[in-house]
Amino acid sequence: MKKSLLLCSLGLTVLQASAAGLADCRAIADAQARLACYDGLPLPAVAPAAAVAASTTPTAAPAPAKEPAGGWFGLSRRSADEDKAVTSTIPGHFTGWQPGKRFKLANGQVWRISDDSSAYYEANDPKVTITPGILGSYYLKIEGLNESPHVRRVE
Repeated sequence: MKKSLLLCSLGLTVLQASAAGLADCRAIADAQARLACYDGLPLPAVAPAAAVAASTTPTAAPAPAKEPAGGWFGLSRRSADEDKAVTSTIPGHFTGWQPGKRFKLANGQVWRISDDSSAYYEANDPKVTITPGILGSYYLKIEGLNESPHVRRVE
């Protein structure tokens, strides 16, 4: 914020200082003489970007939030793991899904079916993989099934 304010202030100073010279140059009828007038206008010295950056006081970075069980994958906070898949299991007896059903994975993550699909499938401790799709979507792949419903992480 301070850096952009400094640059805006510098820009206004340049405009005010050269406004009188610009008006004088604009009044010249001969094109070559007018161009020579514009070229002759003095430009103020501009501080290098490093000096501007050094003049601003650093602000403390916000404290990182406590990492949820199972990491940040699939939550609204972007992470380096966002383009990787998560593999886990759904502990216990699994009977399938319907819209809105929640699943707690063995790694602590909780996911919810976010599309209108449903399926019946019985398994004990099925292995699952959650993979990222396009535009922030995720898919739940259950070992042994060809269907992959859209899911959204809720915890």
